[in-house]
Amino acid sequence: MELDKLNLQILKEISSGFGLSIDYGLLSQKLGKHRSTIKRRIDDLFENKIITPPIYFPLGLITKEFPLFVIVFADLPETTKNWLSTDENIFAAFRIIEGDYNTLIFEYHKTVLSYHIWRENLVKQNKIPSREHRHASESYHFSNDLIQKYEPNAVFGYLEEEFNKNKKININNYEIDFVGFNILKNLLSTNKYIKINKNLLSQKLAVHRKTIELRIKKLRKLELIDYPSCNFLNFFAPPTFYLVLTFLEISAMQDEIIEDLKKDYNVPIVYKISAGKYNLSIISSHPSIDDFFYWNLKYKNKFSSIKSQKNVYLSPNMIIFLNQKKIVDRIIDKKMRLQEIEA
Repeated sequence: MELDKLNLQILKEISSGFGLSIDYGLLSQKLGKHRSTIKRRIDDLFENKIITPPIYFPLGLITKEFPLFVIVFADLPETTKNWLSTDENIFAAFRIIEGDYNTLIFEYHKTVLSYHIWRENLVKQNKIPSREHRHASESYHFSNDLIQKYEPNAVFGYLEEEFNKNKKININNYEIDFVGFNILKNLLSTNKYIKINKNLLSQKLAVHRKTIELRIKKLRKLELIDYPSCNFLNFFAPPTFYLVLTFLEISAMQDEIIEDLKKDYNVPIVYKISAGKYNLSIISSHPSIDDFFYWNLKYKNKFSSIKSQKNVYLSPNMIIFLNQKKIVDRIIDKKMRLQEIEA
């Protein structure tokens, strides 16, 4: 199915959450609590910056449009912060202390060639200093065809284990009790309690609601979108958790290691890669560096074929920005402008 104007309009709206809401009534029936209690508790989760309102996140659209994922270690001055947060190819940036580098950047690109042209233009357009005034960057290229796991809410499983042990959890200085936890569970692990107002979308886009319904089904069939969901504020982790970017050198049993990682609550993302000696990269989420240490030791003890690794620790305070939505908007807006030109 071609992404015509209506498909693009629908994608733009539902990826921003327009027309999506939480079914307070259904959730109140499930948990045996009054609707107003459920709404108040959900509002608390939003206000305390634990989760975001529901959206259809079009990962498939991103990876089809940008098959290349690039992680860059860079030496950049503070003056580049505005460029980092507005550049249409960058969806996340972190302040780091890693050898000569002070910035970690996550980028999407079409090809290696388009990436190099983009990089050259940054210097020509004075967006970043030339190599005379900074250390040369170090980049890692990942194919989005080699994603082995992509589960942004995977860490909820870890939270559930902690809750079962302690009967409460504290996230971002907000204590979550039995009712709050079950609300969180149902919003992060299922789409059953998220509803879409097709009438609202049909009014805004001036098409029949049945058309909206059929188009969304086709977008899902094309694997451009999945089911709608809420997400943690930092997308891959609760707001107080560390993210750890790890590059692994594995000499044997890679498939077995990947299978373990797929089942691991602490791991939202796994990539097969080919970057020097490293052949696997993961992003994991942990409440502390100590927790990561013991978690990592478990894998080292189980798999002697893990020969070496490189870890980059990313605390919430190191985030410059994290926003995949602007990548989505760029793709859709560009396609819509092209259609207008061709019309």
